[in-house]
Amino acid sequence: MVPPSVYQMMRGIIVVITALLSIIFLNRTLYRHHWTSLAFIVAGVAQVGYVSIAYTKNHGGNESTSGGSELMGIILLLTSQCFTGA
Repeated sequence: MVPPSVYQMMRGIIVVITALLSIIFLNRTLYRHHWTSLAFIVAGVAQVGYVSIAYTKNHGGNESTSGGSELMGIILLLTSQCFTGA
């Protein structure tokens, strides 16, 4: 439901999920540079997801994908990354 390039970029969120789970379950401490890098990762993943959805809606995409199915694909992808990170 998403192009392979978007899939590869969205997989970067697993770093954030793993960091958050390590804080919750392992009581790890993250320092300022860790939080900064996590913020950059979240911003990058959000930008890729937004551009992917906006490009599909504005340019029509192909017949098999529309903005709604692209959004659903991204939601499913992020959900699967939560399970992978756990």
